[in-house]
Amino acid sequence: MIENILLIIFFQLFTIFFINKFSHKYKLYDYPSKRKIHFNPTPYTGGLIISLTFLFIIFISNFNELNILLVTCFVVSLFGFIDDKYELNFSSKIILQLLPTCYLIFNKFIIKDLGYYSFGIINLGPLAELFTILAVLLFINANNYNDGIHALCTLTCIAIILAFSFFIFLFSDYQISLFLLILTIPLILFTIFNFGFYKFKFFLGDSGSNMLGFFIAFLTIFLYTEKGMHPALLIWPLAYLVFEFLTTGLLRLKKKNHIIKAGFDHFHYDLLNITKSNVYLTNFIIFSINIIFSLIGLLIFFNFDKIISLLSFVLSFIVYFMFRLHIISLKLIIKKY
Repeated sequence: MIENILLIIFFQLFTIFFINKFSHKYKLYDYPSKRKIHFNPTPYTGGLIISLTFLFIIFISNFNELNILLVTCFVVSLFGFIDDKYELNFSSKIILQLLPTCYLIFNKFIIKDLGYYSFGIINLGPLAELFTILAVLLFINANNYNDGIHALCTLTCIAIILAFSFFIFLFSDYQISLFLLILTIPLILFTIFNFGFYKFKFFLGDSGSNMLGFFIAFLTIFLYTEKGMHPALLIWPLAYLVFEFLTTGLLRLKKKNHIIKAGFDHFHYDLLNITKSNVYLTNFIIFSINIIFSLIGLLIFFNFDKIISLLSFVLSFIVYFMFRLHIISLKLIIKKY
């Protein structure tokens, strides 16, 4: 195992060096603008680095159940790279997200029901494919929303994967638990470079945020359909991303703003203001929120009925939404005086 970890690290370092040269040669930069908080042109090719490392992990690992997902993730990162390069319109973005999503659905990565409860199974019937598509697209774009400050997107995904790894460890499936831990290595290494190493600094870009959202979405489906983990437990590590995405959308509708337009109305920007632009503290707080949601969900799931876990999730969203409203009201009061 130690040898594999070292191989992954060396491969990713080589990939970082190669992609860095490639990015600067062809000026594949995310340029500063009014709606962005960075000040220097920065390569947006981080997603390609992570997805290439995922492919490398396939070749050195004995675990092959997620191979089709990891290969498809590379395709998603290429589609995201096209979006970064040519700034596609919304319709084109959705099409490029739909193609790999439908491919995996046809390969049996599909949500046919929402799990068994005391009153029976919640079957989706003929709506299964549509529900799966909408769920995956929601999560891809929720992850894209979260890609606003250095390392936040990767740290959030690390928190989710760690939670899943711990959950499935409790279910005594040690092989996949270990494999998920290995998959965090490229994210951790990328996060280190995202924070520092100016000459080798990268952003995830849509190639990364879309790919990671896609990966987490289908990993969740896999853990339910193939490993038997209940949806009422799996939803909790996803809570922050889902809550923030839905809350931002609802608040934009309330203000009659464009629902998909980029803006500074996300929680991480509010938190960044509260912490006086301390990116490290902001990341730590949101990472902790992700872990806390996972632990709360775990405790509720194992101590109460599964339907209680589901209802608690909905209640937690309402609390989160009211919390975000309170922050907005407080900001308006401060601005007024």
